[in-house]
Amino acid sequence: MCAKKGLRQGDPISPLLFVVVMEYLHRKLKDLHSVPNFKAHNKCKKAGIVEVSFADDLLLFSRGDKQSVQLMMQKYEEFSRATGLVVNLAKCKVYCGGMNKEQEESIAEIIGFKVGSLPFKYLGIPLESKRLSNNQCALLVEKIGRKINHWSAQMLSYAGRKDLSSRRALIAWSKICESKKHGGLNVFDLERWNNTCLMKLLRNLNQKVDSLWVRWVHSYYIKSSNVMIVPVKASCSWIHRAILHQRQKAQEQDNWNRAIQDNRFCKEKVYLELGNVSQPVSWRRIMYGNDARPRAIFTTWMACHGRLATKERLVCFGILNSAECVFCTGVEDIQHLLF
Repeated sequence: MCAKKGLRQGDPISPLLFVVVMEYLHRKLKDLHSVPNFKAHNKCKKAGIVEVSFADDLLLFSRGDKQSVQLMMQKYEEFSRATGLVVNLAKCKVYCGGMNKEQEESIAEIIGFKVGSLPFKYLGIPLESKRLSNNQCALLVEKIGRKINHWSAQMLSYAGRKDLSSRRALIAWSKICESKKHGGLNVFDLERWNNTCLMKLLRNLNQKVDSLWVRWVHSYYIKSSNVMIVPVKASCSWIHRAILHQRQKAQEQDNWNRAIQDNRFCKEKVYLELGNVSQPVSWRRIMYGNDARPRAIFTTWMACHGRLATKERLVCFGILNSAECVFCTGVEDIQHLLF
């Protein structure tokens, strides 16, 4: 069958055709399990994994012997002849583990790819077999810092940028990330959200959700044990350990028990339950439906927390020697200025 017309980029039918074509590749590679001479990767054999697709990216797995690699590439060449899709050698690499340089070069010669090394970037994030170090994340942090500097240069004056970089925090970050009902500004807390996402992964493992990743973890780490009581072994990956360390915190949450019973996990409710440990403030209505200027609302919010730079506070910091008001003999505090 020869196609006479192609598809434009962005055509809505393009993803559907791609899924159909990749299903054919999946079935071709799945036949390798019945070939006696093919040996699967040590960490993929139990789950029956030969290939994993992410959008238009493809990962192939096999043991590092020549015969297994040749059989795998033969199946891919059959797929290429049937569909007309040819791999771009300039964009492909082979990654080996537990092999010497000569073995790596022999495998690369069979495939025709260059030998790569970990970590490598995928969607801008470095991928590594172990936990990423601070140096490996430095480029991502610098990229975020450049965006913040660009925002401050566009939105703030020189005096404002100087004040932003030199001013100390007047209110704790944990308080700022609380909801407006509890006296915060409802700013997103990334650490709390990360714990919430780890709890969802723990729930998926506990409920044995139909997922390739869940099946893989149960095959090699949890096996026939209960994920809520299985010990944390030294052979576990760093992400697996991070998930298991959420067990005690998860069982203390009411939403966790409801998620197990109802077979639904609402990340928003769990996120709010992890953070709202304080009582609602009496002045919370000031933050809702207020038509005043944002600067006035923020100043009022600071005053309610007692964090305005009054003379009384400046004396406590050792900046001034006297807290006397310039208009009277009283002490200049928030109550004296505003009420």
